[in-house]
Amino acid sequence: MPTNLNQGPNGKFDGNAEFPTDTYTVNGASVDSGYVSAIASGLHSSGSMADPGSMAPVAEEEFDAQTVYSDGASINGQELEVYKAELVDNLVREVRKLDASPDALERIFDALPALIKSFALQLGQPGSTKEQRDVMYFVHKYRQHLSQRFKEAMLSQDEVDNAMARESDRVNNEFTSSRIGEWLTGLGGSAPPAEEPVRVIHDEHLDQDLLENDEVVLPNKHGYRQVVFDSVPYRTLLSRLTREALLTSLAEGDAMNTIRRQILAILPDRRRVSRYRESETFTMVFDAQWNPATFLEHQFGGSVEPEDVLGKVITLTGSMSEAQALPCAEYLRQTWPATGTHILDTIEKSLQKRKQVTRSLPDGSKIIVLHDGWNGLPHFRVLAEGTADILAEVGAIISWLAAALRASPDEDCMACCTPNVAVMPRHLASSGEFECHIRLDTNVDRSSSGRAGHCWKGLFLNPVVVSGYPILRRPRRDTGLEIPLEMAANLVDAKRLHEFMGKFCLKGFSAMLAPIEVVGETVLWHLYYNATGERVSYLDMSRKPPDLEAIDTNVLRSSRHVIGWCFDAMYMFGRLSLPSDSVLYLAESR
Repeated sequence: MPTNLNQGPNGKFDGNAEFPTDTYTVNGASVDSGYVSAIASGLHSSGSMADPGSMAPVAEEEFDAQTVYSDGASINGQELEVYKAELVDNLVREVRKLDASPDALERIFDALPALIKSFALQLGQPGSTKEQRDVMYFVHKYRQHLSQRFKEAMLSQDEVDNAMARESDRVNNEFTSSRIGEWLTGLGGSAPPAEEPVRVIHDEHLDQDLLENDEVVLPNKHGYRQVVFDSVPYRTLLSRLTREALLTSLAEGDAMNTIRRQILAILPDRRRVSRYRESETFTMVFDAQWNPATFLEHQFGGSVEPEDVLGKVITLTGSMSEAQALPCAEYLRQTWPATGTHILDTIEKSLQKRKQVTRSLPDGSKIIVLHDGWNGLPHFRVLAEGTADILAEVGAIISWLAAALRASPDEDCMACCTPNVAVMPRHLASSGEFECHIRLDTNVDRSSSGRAGHCWKGLFLNPVVVSGYPILRRPRRDTGLEIPLEMAANLVDAKRLHEFMGKFCLKGFSAMLAPIEVVGETVLWHLYYNATGERVSYLDMSRKPPDLEAIDTNVLRSSRHVIGWCFDAMYMFGRLSLPSDSVLYLAESR
């Protein structure tokens, strides 16, 4: 019986939290109108930032040594507590919704100081208000304290969650030890010695920073909430935490963070952070050997408009044994939700108008597409102006686009493409202008689609897989290509989900997808297809393991889907045509 397919997850941010409403004027110092103090205490944070995109520890220490952290009305340590707690508690609530694995939490702990620093500097960008710069100064100063408190809160909650299980184990162990002791005594032996209590030693050095009493000015509580939780930089911070929790870079290399590091390494931190000054910004021109207009012409012969197609091209990211297929715009939304689709939209408008296009990003940064592709030049250029962290993100996005939206150099084989960059001052380093040259290392893949986890290659002719960029984590490694179910149906030209002899399948004329195994919330599929383009029979499904029962359609709608399970079947190395009315486009040559 045919069944229609319908999917679409969604999420929402809730920043409403209880916050005390008392106001204070502290230490006899007058506070500007509209500003109050809050109750807080400092927290010591041991260790340095470990985010791959952050500065080296020595450079970070030198930068902090230049920063002035004592201006404005004085607020003592205890009065800062409520402001710190408000931010940390909100971050804890948001990260808990992600149900991150222990490994993912460790990555978040390592990355958080650098992410909070980026959040703070984004708040203080040119055009920021006095209140935003005050909060920037406060968050930047206490980023290590905030990160340490976040880590302690997450770990302490995990400890509480496991307490009941540990207590049950302890009681059972005590009972078992008692019975064993009685048995040994009865045999004339001695009972096991009593276990000595564990001594907890308190290190006074961990609390040295609690005595700090730096001068800080902050908005009133309502203003603080507005500046923090209603801001684009905070939504960007949450999206980056989500990326750390849900996405993974494969073992082949982490090109995205390598590009970040290289860009950040050359951008100097010359200006001391102060609530009286805006954050330092830079200008960088990104130059890639890529021409999106030529790519579209090669793919579709000039029959489509760039703004209608570019975001819908199917892109592949990951590796040959573990990849993710998504429309271009969807991958940008998954990986860089705050900036990715805005950059894509600007590129599309530039291609449509055949001229330079300028756009302001939501956080106030600016990009200008300088692309000369309409003149047949092989280079694509974008100028960006913003904080160092924003420039690093723009560089990573442009690099991914240049690698993803191209065809393999071999007309008959797929290829893997890894972006890398070379960054240098554009004129004098003191001018704050830099150039980033994006290079693409491409390797043709001639491996057989008959290898385990590789049967998905039969869906494509010669697309490019972008390596070194993150994809969604999955419960089992090297299982093939993760793909939205409706996209997979389009690729095999299946109009509906069919049932045959109690089994479901997605069947076109010469290709068919059948579910083989369910791993957690992921359904693994196998691709059956005929190399000659002749009809594939429903009976071919009998070649899969017979012990898998029919999968409920509700499971199919709510699950993730991976094509890659391999069985003894015939594979074709060709292209499967899409329906003429399909809204998705294949990134491969004609």
